Amino acid sequence: MRVSVQLISIREGKPIWAEKFDERFTDIFIIQDAISAQVAQALRLKLTRDERSRLAKRYTDNLAAYQSYVRGNYFWSKRTEEGIRKAIQYFKQAIDMDTNYALAYAGLGDAYGIVGYYGYENIMKRAEAYEEAKAIATKALRLDEMIPEAHVVLALVKSEHDKDDVGADREYKLALALNPDSALANHRYGVFLLERGRVNEASIVSRKASELDPLSSVICANYCATLYFKREYDAAVKCSNRTFEISPDMPQALLILGLSQGQLGRHEEAIEVLKRFSVSTVVRGDRIESLRSLGYVHALAGQRTAAQNILTELDELSQHNGEALFSKALIYAGLGEMDKVFTVLEKRAPYWMEEPGGLRIDPRYDRIKADPRYAQLLKRHFASL
Repeated sequence: MRVSVQLISIREGKPIWAEKFDERFTDIFIIQDAISAQVAQALRLKLTRDERSRLAKRYTDNLAAYQSYVRGNYFWSKRTEEGIRKAIQYFKQAIDMDTNYALAYAGLGDAYGIVGYYGYENIMKRAEAYEEAKAIATKALRLDEMIPEAHVVLALVKSEHDKDDVGADREYKLALALNPDSALANHRYGVFLLERGRVNEASIVSRKASELDPLSSVICANYCATLYFKREYDAAVKCSNRTFEISPDMPQALLILGLSQGQLGRHEEAIEVLKRFSVSTVVRGDRIESLRSLGYVHALAGQRTAAQNILTELDELSQHNGEALFSKALIYAGLGEMDKVFTVLEKRAPYWMEEPGGLRIDPRYDRIKADPRYAQLLKRHFASL
């Protein structure tokens, strides 16, 4: 096997160093070790002891188990229900072939964590999935306490299932301490921070994740979301378009593109994109989001009939879904009907345990928050605020 390695200066557009490595293909792990060691030596890289240890570390010597793990990772990266189902199958195969394969346990734990997070109940009930994820990640750490991916799984379970944000934050920081260059740990910590309104912090770690793994559409789309919430709409549009080069019609990127165009006043473009989002969604709950977003942009564009039609749809859903009722407030705000906005919010506020995250950070709610009645509503329901 011949492997050609090049180090290229992007700024100058020319190669700095290049080398070819010829190895007999008898063992893929020996080839990995030989090439990584020779590259490090040729570049005179000054590696710390921990970095050298990570470079040389093998999690399994079983080639078949390794191949199953790689296949599992491929399907896991899709995040779709079918992809996660296949990922679970391949991670389990890897573990069957090597019962001490800690990294495969971490992968399997995370796959179950995604089942819980996205609500893929055809695979397993949400609560059961989180419990399974926790048990398997704990097993991975018993086999190897230095695996950052297992801490990422535990962080997800703590934040989403146990409602323990302090514990989740601690687990994410443990993962990043073990490997600051883990794309997964940076990405998930970015999602965690964003969902808790810590937008600037989320933007920093999400950007790093996208730099570490620029071919992950999920990671790139999450970074685009942080740009939108920072009110950097032009940058969010460019970021979303780059994500489509990796994964055309990626739902989250479509949503961020549509929302950003709406905020920029490009209403017709936004409506077309959000219509695409409504037919390509794979994440649980996106039906409400697609109706809310479309209705809001129709309202901003002065298309009252279209906005009203969506309000009627939300009326039917709101009998069983508080999020649908909450969405009506946003569309009323787009229509400038602020009295109706606060009629809806007064109905929902008694059910709030805290100020909704969307209201805290989403630019679409700025008009609502600017109305003095919003501060009064919070004061009545949350005296500590």
